[in-house]
Amino acid sequence: MIRQLLLCLFCMSLLAGCADSSRKVEQESMRFKTTDASRLYFHNVRSIRYHIEEIGKDRMQLCRHKDFLDAPLPLYPVIANNYMYDEAYIVHEMADSLRQSGAFLLVGNPAGDTLSLDLRTHEAHYRFAQALYNAIVEDLPLQICVQSRCHSFLNDKDMRKTVRLVYRDYFRLVQLFK
Repeated sequence: MIRQLLLCLFCMSLLAGCADSSRKVEQESMRFKTTDASRLYFHNVRSIRYHIEEIGKDRMQLCRHKDFLDAPLPLYPVIANNYMYDEAYIVHEMADSLRQSGAFLLVGNPAGDTLSLDLRTHEAHYRFAQALYNAIVEDLPLQICVQSRCHSFLNDKDMRKTVRLVYRDYFRLVQLFK
């Protein structure tokens, strides 16, 4: 009887953990606030997959997924955990060539949406993360375009999954996903 109850609880926890793997992010939502519970979950459960660097006098944590250190991408998300102020941000590190004016990410087919890589504010990074996360969930093709030349982006399933997981970890940290 106890075995069956434990098995049932285990299966329910697995289902709850996988529930947001295909969940899209609503465009209206924008959150930067964290809570003690969300920071503890990230620190105790998810942070093992990240290289964490503390910077500045406020000791903000930059959390880079370890897979990005081994196979660097031209563009990848980083979680900036400003735990002293109960805030977290998603930022995107990118190759210098992508910082040129006019660089963009093409989502979907050639007539698809374009996402600007001119990311100067926390809000711009957040909106970019939302759109890219939703495109990954929908399994849309992605291309990075610089000076009218486009190159495939995130074709590797493992890298695509890693980018999606970083976004999901961030959305959990700011309690957009619970």
